[in-house]
Amino acid sequence: MPSNDNYSISDNCYDDKDTNGFLRDLFKEQSIPVKVISVIFSTVGTIVLIPLTYGIIWYEHFGSDKQRILVNKFVSSLCWTFLEWLFFIQTFDIVSFIVGPMPNSICFTQVLLRNSIPLQVLLFMNGIAVTRYIFIFWLKNPTAFKDDFWSFFLNMWVVGYSLITEACCRIVGPQAIYFYFCNGKQSAGESPSTALPLPMQILMLISLALQIIIIIRIQVQKNN
Repeated sequence: MPSNDNYSISDNCYDDKDTNGFLRDLFKEQSIPVKVISVIFSTVGTIVLIPLTYGIIWYEHFGSDKQRILVNKFVSSLCWTFLEWLFFIQTFDIVSFIVGPMPNSICFTQVLLRNSIPLQVLLFMNGIAVTRYIFIFWLKNPTAFKDDFWSFFLNMWVVGYSLITEACCRIVGPQAIYFYFCNGKQSAGESPSTALPLPMQILMLISLALQIIIIIRIQVQKNN
C-alpha cells in the first residue's frame, strides 16, 4: 500500500478517510455475490412497487369517489414523488452498483434529486395536514372549493422550492458524502457532509410540530 505522500491529491482519497474504506469494500471483486443478490432484490422490488404505487394514483383519480378534493390530489402527489424516487434514485443505484463510479455531473444531479425528493414528501404531508384542518374548521363544503388551480400551483411550488433549496445547499455548502460514494473519489481539501441538510432538519421540526398540533386540534373537535 503506498504511503499518503505518494497519493494524488486531486484524484484519490487518503486511507484515513472512512469514505475510501467504504468504496474499496464496495467495488472489490470478492463482493460480487453480495452485489448480485442486492441488485436482484432491488430490481424485483422496484418492478413490483412501480405498478402498486401507480395503482394508488389511478384509484385516487378514477376510483368510485368522484369528488376528489385537494387532500386526494396531495395523496396522488405523494405517490408521484415515490415514483420519482423509484425511477431516478433506486434505478440509478442499481445501475451504479453494477457499473461502478459515475461522472461528477451525474453524481451531483443524483445528490440533488436524492435530497430534494424527501423535502417534497414532507411538504406534501404538511399540505395534507393543513388542507384537512382548513376543510374541517373553515370550509363547510370542501367539494365546492375550486382546487384545480391550487393543486397545480402548490405542486409546482413544492417541486421548485425543493430543487432550488437543495441546489443552493450543494453549491454553497459541502458536498454530501453520497457524492463521493457515487464518483468513487475525494480530494484532500474536501470534507463531505454526513448530516442531514439544514433545510431538511428545519422542515422536519416544523412538520413534526405542525402534525402534532393539527392532530390534537382535530381530536379535541371530535370529542366535543
